[in-house]
Amino acid sequence: MGAQASKQVARKFPQQANPEILSQVPKTSPSSTHSSSHLNSTPDTAYVADDYKSEAIEEDGRDPDFAKKLNTIGQSDSMLQIMRQRSQLEKAEDFDPLVPKSQKAENRITIDDLYSLLEQRKLLPASASSQELQQLTSKYPLNQQTVQTLFKYVNNITPFDVGSEDERQRGVWVENREGFKSYIQQAQTITKKREESRKAEKADKPNSAQPDSERRRKEKELEDLFTD
Repeated sequence: MGAQASKQVARKFPQQANPEILSQVPKTSPSSTHSSSHLNSTPDTAYVADDYKSEAIEEDGRDPDFAKKLNTIGQSDSMLQIMRQRSQLEKAEDFDPLVPKSQKAENRITIDDLYSLLEQRKLLPASASSQELQQLTSKYPLNQQTVQTLFKYVNNITPFDVGSEDERQRGVWVENREGFKSYIQQAQTITKKREESRKAEKADKPNSAQPDSERRRKEKELEDLFTD
């Protein structure tokens, strides 16, 4: 029974055409039908808008400044607009109405160069000569008077490390080589005294239970748990 149900039934096609289908067969080709209907039909609104100029197009064509306005808009590349705005900002930052044009490049320095200059100042002797200051100034676009003013009011923080992790580090004002060495010696002295104090406290503490005795005590507690 299952084998008979699984057999495919052969399809049988009709031997004669249906009269209704024969009556609906077109007498002309599709191309001739489309061309004749297209020529005889009147154009609708959408067709007229596609083929004929609208009022807006006619108005743009009558504008004598239309091409000039397009040139004013310029290219639509967004990257060019970004680069142009960046260039304008850089020019605005460089502009200083109080400084003459001949001095635009002087007395201007970046943050990194200023930090480097103040760090090199700590290596100069206390009685630095004008020649040494001039040699330091020649590396940066600053005149000697500006450098002296910076050294008087501006400085980098020099951390005063005393080897303690429990308290915050202090910052000291170092102006020259001698001051830098003095603060280093003070920090080393304080660090040494604190290290000696830690060693003394560690030596005074009583030596509690040894590792072996601690292990035996834990084993004894486990044995007591499983014994009556």
